[in-house]
Amino acid sequence: MIVASIHGRAARDGELRQSKSGKSWCRVSVACEAGTDRQSGETLTQWVSVVGFGRQAEDLARAEKGQTVSAIGRLEVSKWAGQDGEQREGLQLIADSVLTLRSARPGGRRPKGSGDRDDYSGSHRAQSPADLPFNDELAF
Repeated sequence: MIVASIHGRAARDGELRQSKSGKSWCRVSVACEAGTDRQSGETLTQWVSVVGFGRQAEDLARAEKGQTVSAIGRLEVSKWAGQDGEQREGLQLIADSVLTLRSARPGGRRPKGSGDRDDYSGSHRAQSPADLPFNDELAF
């Protein structure tokens, strides 16, 4: 078993689903930065499907398209047949912990009635300042 941590942007809004047995689950494709191409200088992207069950599914379902998603869990290679019949494979992370972060609004304003849950949600709770939500839109 390979345990991994990923950090990237959600490709679409999360959607909570139910299995035939009634267990809740959610799958969100996350675009993760995978370095830079040496020749072109372009940023390389690795797509990882993050799958959550139970509490992690509920947290993952809160992810909105473009929102930052961090997850820790078991990394697997999944294989399937595409619509064209070709064999495909991709990375899949079965989440033990999910954290979704929203970027701070310009000027630091929040909508009326919003609280800390509007800034982040997840099965992981901040333990140190390094774990707190941050404004990833600042120029460095």
